[in-house]
Amino acid sequence: MSYQLIHAKQKSEASDTTPPELCDIACSTTIPASLKEALAQLSHKLYCNYTHTQGCIYSYRILTCDATPYHILTAATRQPAHSAYNYICHHTVLTEDEVITLRRNSARPTPAGIICALQSSGHWYTQQTTLPPQADKEPMLSASQLPDARTQPTWKELTGHKRNAAVLLTPPYTSATLVCCPPRITEQERLLLLHEATWLMPTRGWGKTFCTECTDKTADFHVTEIMLTTTRSEQAAAIAHTQRIPMLQLYHGLNLHLQDDANGLSTVAHPLAANPQPQVTPQAYPTAEHGTNIYKYTEAPDHECFFIPPPKHKKWRSFKYIGILFGVTTAVYIVVCHYADFFSPQPEAPQAPAVTATANQAIQQFRDILRRQDSTDDALNKLHARLRDSDAAPYARNLADCIRILTTDINKTHGHPENLLFLAEQAKAMHIPVADIANYYLLRVIKDYPVEEWVAHNTTAPANAAWARFFNTYPNMVKEWQTHADYHAHIEPLIRRHLP
Repeated sequence: MSYQLIHAKQKSEASDTTPPELCDIACSTTIPASLKEALAQLSHKLYCNYTHTQGCIYSYRILTCDATPYHILTAATRQPAHSAYNYICHHTVLTEDEVITLRRNSARPTPAGIICALQSSGHWYTQQTTLPPQADKEPMLSASQLPDARTQPTWKELTGHKRNAAVLLTPPYTSATLVCCPPRITEQERLLLLHEATWLMPTRGWGKTFCTECTDKTADFHVTEIMLTTTRSEQAAAIAHTQRIPMLQLYHGLNLHLQDDANGLSTVAHPLAANPQPQVTPQAYPTAEHGTNIYKYTEAPDHECFFIPPPKHKKWRSFKYIGILFGVTTAVYIVVCHYADFFSPQPEAPQAPAVTATANQAIQQFRDILRRQDSTDDALNKLHARLRDSDAAPYARNLADCIRILTTDINKTHGHPENLLFLAEQAKAMHIPVADIANYYLLRVIKDYPVEEWVAHNTTAPANAAWARFFNTYPNMVKEWQTHADYHAHIEPLIRRHLP
């Protein structure tokens, strides 16, 4: 059951030394006391941060009260001068069970999409002149009220291409990110940008907190993972100067070099996509030389007017010099190779690259993590940080790629058979059982991944070809996965397709 709580700050209670107190306009009768207190603290914090902000600001946060997580959808609004309130904050709280149900819904609702749908239905209380909603009444929504994110229309209109919506699936924007939007963009468009981007994620953005306006120059990205602001704002400049947070600049003509999905309906980041940084497409601007006067005086060449042979092409002399230089270089190379082979000693038998103690230690630690099947990323991230300064050069890069796939690419919807092929190849090189790394990867991928969507994403033409290569290369993994009940529902349809 969801809860609602509406706070307000009255102007008459304010003074120079004491901030105005919160008053409850509406509150669910069954809301837990600890949750109500935590929401009051959140409302006061938002009031302090949004003192100089106009309009409505929407946010999605997670609060844990008495060891119980709650998902908070909030609309905070500064009131006009003639209103009796300075500020109104409307919280709608979803329980963990409700969020699990929403994540399994075939309509693919996201936190930003639900905020948009509630806004269109008049749910949010943002003005004193309107009647507050019934706090104990469950807000009702239908799938038709959710914004359509299948073709990412907002990203296409603002940046020029819908594929840019997959940016939040591509490092370094998979964690804390400051998104700088063009001026005069509305709060509705910011919500649609978040909805269309998180709609591509397997988790639909649940657990990925955001706020549509960053008003604090020292924003806490541990609490709010994605913050939006205006390009060249004071907040963006302060955060860029004081915090090492990736900043994503949105503008028309943005080109992230991300690959389109095979079905043509959505855009996802390729699992091994390189260079996710925005690439600016240069545009030609008119200069003084290209003004309104398009005429230019020219003379015909002499060989067209007089009986003289036309001059040779300007590049002919360069070609002649290149040919001479090539001939001299070839002669010198033949002479040097002849005498070098005559006087050089016999080559020794090639030796395998030495495996240092640090490499053995890192590989052993990686093997232990796989066998423990630790579901958190802490151990893998610590090992990845240790590899940066290690002397295990022959293995550090490949091991770092394996860790990146196990911590980042597991959140993507496509590319899983390709990832398994790469991991299996690296496991054999490091003398790690292929079953250990394959089981670890699959266990992390199918967690909270609906079976229907897993099968749909892994039965496309490119996915079928990749799965066929994996099953043909590692046939023992078929028996290995068929004996695990955890994998049966997800992997059995793929096995039947390729190995009837």
